Formats: sequence, structure tokens, C-alpha cells
Amino acid sequence: MAGELTIMIDLIESIKIRYDRNEIVVEVPDQLIPIKVSLHNLHGSHIQTEVIDTTEYVIDISYLMPGIYVVSVSSAVVHDAAKIAISY
Repeated sequence: MAGELTIMIDLIESIKIRYDRNEIVVEVPDQLIPIKVSLHNLHGSHIQTEVIDTTEYVIDISYLMPGIYVVSVSSAVVHDAAKIAISY
């Protein structure tokens, strides 16, 4: 059996996650909104989850203890995560 398969892939802009000691900034392309942003500690304990509808979202982390945390961003189309280290 012979045939032809055509796959169309629309490339999307990437999700950007940056942070400093006081905040995490998540930048999301327009076409991915709304999207869910979650924060967990290294042990998997849930800290915060929000469904955002803007291209930039700021999470206040100034109150968190030093340690390793995971920021995850997910929608029906994409899932991304970043490990962050908060020091003293």
C-alpha cells in the first residue's frame, strides 16, 4: 500500500522563564493563552497554580525558603518546565 502523508507544523514562539531572588517572570506567546503556571518544591509539594491570560506573569517568591523549585507551564498544546535555585 502506497500513500502520502503530509504533516503541517506551525512553529510557535518559546516560553521564557526567568527569575531572581524575589520573583519569577513567565513570558508566554499570545497563541498559547490561556495557560497554566504551577510552582512546586523539589519534593513535589504544590505551592501555587494560576491560569493566566496575559503574555507576562510574575510570581512573588520573596517569602520562599532557599532551595530548589520547579516552575511548570502547560496548555493543551505545550508543556515546559524549569528548575530554579533560590539561595540566601
